[in-house]
Amino acid sequence: MKPSLIIKNLTFEINKKLIFNNITISLESNTIYALIGDNGSGKTTLFKSIIGLNNSLKNNIEFNNKNLNNLSINFIANKFSFLSQENFNLTYCLVRQRIAHGLIPIYGLNPWLQDEQISLIEQVAKNLNITHLLDRSINLISGGEQRLVNIAKSVINPQCEVFLLDEPSVFLDFKQKDFLIHYLLNLKSPKRIIIFSSHDMDFIHKCASKILILKNNQILQK
Repeated sequence: MKPSLIIKNLTFEINKKLIFNNITISLESNTIYALIGDNGSGKTTLFKSIIGLNNSLKNNIEFNNKNLNNLSINFIANKFSFLSQENFNLTYCLVRQRIAHGLIPIYGLNPWLQDEQISLIEQVAKNLNITHLLDRSINLISGGEQRLVNIAKSVINPQCEVFLLDEPSVFLDFKQKDFLIHYLLNLKSPKRIIIFSSHDMDFIHKCASKILILKNNQILQK
């Protein structure tokens, strides 16, 4: 079954400032959406609403014809992935361990990596050109390298169906960005919905199948 994601009648304000005004949109699989808009227009808030981090808006999100309120936390963790804008500085963590965090919904918190996990980690690292970083401490690599590691963590789960990537190309140099573009285009599938936010128009034009514009508290599709 192809995944479906529907946002229905979404209205939301923060500190008496209207962010969304009765937004309704249906998102399709096998599509990469670029979410664009001015700073403060609500891009990150929309991602957090979709993934269920905003409890007051769960009634407005449907995944595979089921309200988000009716889905368990474990189910959401396995089917949805969210890449935050921030690079979390986990000083205790090796790169391979950080990437393995993306497999916790499947394998749990066991610190000993199984063969299947090792294979998935090595494959995503190869695709993003970060294999040489796997045994390095995450706090000893560059900001762009950390960004790719966190992206790898966010896309590694083979059971995930909705990928929400908040500014994935930030901190990346041209070569790193090219690897990410190639990876995302290969990630596109009838079994997946991919949405990323960005201000990088070159990255948007090379990656996106469709563009979603947040403006004046509404969302427009282009």
